[in-house]
Amino acid sequence: MGLNEIYHQYPWFFPFLAIVFLLIAGRFIRNRFKGVPISRGSHPVKVQKAIGDILEKELPFYGHLSGEGKKKFILRVAGFIASRRFIGMENLQVTFEMKVRIAATAVKLTFGLDKTGMKHYRVIRIFPETFYSRMHDRYLKGGASTGGTLMFSWKDFEEGYRDPADRYNLGLHEMAHALRIELKYGSDFDSRFADYTDHWEHLALPEFEKMNQGKTSFLRDYGGTNMEEFFAVCVEHFFEVPEEFKKQLPDIYNHLSYLLNLDPLRIDSDYVLEPGFIQKINANPSLMPLPEKVNKAYQYYDWHWSYSAILTGLFAGVFVILYLYGKVLFNLSFLMAVLIPVAALLFILRNWFFKNGILGIPHLSLFTLAGAFPLVSALILLLNYNFTSGVEVTAFRVTGFKTVLEDSGGIRSKHLLLNLENNALQGYRKVRTFPLTDFDGAGSLEEVRVIYTFTSGFFGLKNLENRQILIVNRGSEAFF
Repeated sequence: MGLNEIYHQYPWFFPFLAIVFLLIAGRFIRNRFKGVPISRGSHPVKVQKAIGDILEKELPFYGHLSGEGKKKFILRVAGFIASRRFIGMENLQVTFEMKVRIAATAVKLTFGLDKTGMKHYRVIRIFPETFYSRMHDRYLKGGASTGGTLMFSWKDFEEGYRDPADRYNLGLHEMAHALRIELKYGSDFDSRFADYTDHWEHLALPEFEKMNQGKTSFLRDYGGTNMEEFFAVCVEHFFEVPEEFKKQLPDIYNHLSYLLNLDPLRIDSDYVLEPGFIQKINANPSLMPLPEKVNKAYQYYDWHWSYSAILTGLFAGVFVILYLYGKVLFNLSFLMAVLIPVAALLFILRNWFFKNGILGIPHLSLFTLAGAFPLVSALILLLNYNFTSGVEVTAFRVTGFKTVLEDSGGIRSKHLLLNLENNALQGYRKVRTFPLTDFDGAGSLEEVRVIYTFTSGFFGLKNLENRQILIVNRGSEAFF
């Protein structure tokens, strides 16, 4: 079956193919052009030294690092600064030290992860003090917009670092928001954080609900506003009062350590989780266990394993089906006989698919129709076509015909669609259609015989091995 024939017989097929492709492509390229660094290049030694000097003075977290740890920290700070635009608001002059301290806050939060990320946030606006937000209709100390802008009141940013144990740090608070927002609106995030963030949220939910109801908690009251604020407040406590946090809320602390892949209490080991961290937690029956393996949280990724199956089904699967159409005798009834059990099986197993990244019934339906169904159909047809037994040769008289236009070598030409005796092969248009030139010399229908050679395939479908027109009055044959 050629493309022209598909287009004329199934005009809906190509629009459907285009829509599915655009849906998947759109998902894949989402945010591909967001967070592109504004400038790239190496970081001069003088710049690295200047960064290190500021960090030594302003950030105790940095001071406890080893030589290698400090080098890693400085390079991440330099990279963060180089890929963002810092804007001073209300005539504020942005200094290099401001840039370093803001960047260092992001690096501190993500130091245990494979990358700092957060490139969705390309612009950082720094205000002298609290600023008015039209969107919120109130004055704010800071903010992380979904559009990719971070905002800080410099006065409050500095205040957050003035007392390292007051459980308040504006910089960490807003960077925590940015880290979470990056999952939904950006694409530059650490896979460990993405895969475990929902697990941590589920574990911490009882404490949040308690705070949300106005009950007393070790955590700052503002954490009861919503789950996003709860996470940001937990991050502040995690870095400012880790020892007390771990004592009061050990499960939330341990799982936050796992989520961020660092432990602020391990100041002599670059904050790396202790060897056997998971096994030690899991051996204590009073603690919530940590998973040995975390499944991928596909809802945060641009690509999904089912997209590969869908594209393979739409292109490879459909190609095989079209190629074997006319070579294997199948029709709509066969396709429905495949679709119904495939759809039923996938529906029965829907909970397994949901656990492995299928996002609801619409996603499962698309995976079924465009992925699993054509692939299973193609596999059945391939096995049927390649594993055969027995040969059957049958001749039919022609009882009628109609002229049709069919695609042949890219050219539409006149063909005859034959009606055979006893309505034979009625459901298989392809095998009853012949070029008009094959009937040269035939004076009437009574002079024409059609001879088919079939084999029986692996799944019981007939395979067409050969067909020929016999013109009885001439005693000659026309083969094709």
